[in-house]
Amino acid sequence: AREAIVGKDGAARLEAMDRETAAWEARMTAYLTQRALILSDPSIAPEMKPKRIESLRAQSFKADEQLRVTALEGLHDETVAAAH
Repeated sequence: AREAIVGKDGAARLEAMDRETAAWEARMTAYLTQRALILSDPSIAPEMKPKRIESLRAQSFKADEQLRVTALEGLHDETVAAAH
């Protein structure tokens, strides 16, 4: 269907974008899951949690991705808060 609309090359580029988006979403989901575990872990002192999350973010994402991740964290937290 895409190929008929955007041609063979366009369809290939869109497929590549789909794969990149899926990979990003998987990385972000894994990160948010690990972040939630840190936040909910009573054995981690409250003042250490931001440092642990910062370390997790650095391990999970390249430097040029981290601003986006921080913004998405905020959106995620707002969505979770609104749901409760």
